[in-house]
Amino acid sequence: MIVVANVTRSGLNPRWWVEKLVQVCEREGRREGPAFAETDGKLGCMLDYDATFREAAKEVQSQTNLIGEDLD
Repeated sequence: MIVVANVTRSGLNPRWWVEKLVQVCEREGRREGPAFAETDGKLGCMLDYDATFREAAKEVQSQTNLIGEDLD
């Protein structure tokens, strides 16, 4: 069980995101273990996710005002 707020004071929806993450894990056949895992179920290395995250953040930064231009 994960206790998560439905909506934060700032308007984020963490419960929605956690539920989506659980759905992805279940689709991959994982019902236990780390949420961010390798194909063998072992804990994924954050460095492996870094490039993907940075690419997505750059796209958001270029298309919205959610991430200030002064942040890199």
